[in-house]
Amino acid sequence: MAVASRRDKTVTPPEEGGQDFYESTRFWKAARAYGLSQLVLTWGIAVALACAGGVLFLFLHGDLPLSGVKALGVAYVSLGAALFGIVLAGFAVVAAFFDRDYVSKLREAGTLSNSLFGFWWVAAITVLAVLMSVGLTVAAFAEASKPVTAVALVTATSLFVASLGEALSLVGTIMRHALYRSELARRDIRITQPKP
Repeated sequence: MAVASRRDKTVTPPEEGGQDFYESTRFWKAARAYGLSQLVLTWGIAVALACAGGVLFLFLHGDLPLSGVKALGVAYVSLGAALFGIVLAGFAVVAAFFDRDYVSKLREAGTLSNSLFGFWWVAAITVLAVLMSVGLTVAAFAEASKPVTAVALVTATSLFVASLGEALSLVGTIMRHALYRSELARRDIRITQPKP
């Protein structure tokens, strides 16, 4: 089996005649397969936009001073970095469920390609949130113009809150995988038990 590198576009699929897993797991291709509407039209994104609007309102009306914006930027950076670690830990937990039998069952159900993409999506949002929070912190400490600070504040807040909401959704994903895996194990035990 060939090993994929970023420069090597030719990858031998694991099974003869199978799909090219390197190409099908590129971020945007996997996002389209997952369903862009399922990624963007979520309650987490809606809450994020509402929170960003509220913070913007407070900032524009002077109720959120520049010192508060600085504190928010620092908090977003530190909490976002911690959240990224939690997402990776959750991914490791779920990946532990993926033995040969479980992968085979997911493939039969047609859900294998979408089973783990949610983790990639939340990790991407969290990384963007951390980067925008760094930008917000720099803008606040550099005392950038009010429009620049407002844009950085809205973007950082919406991405940070969205990453929190989407991370909470991942808890459901982890629970579902645990339940599905335990149900398959229970069925296998029942099937392989000798009859009296």
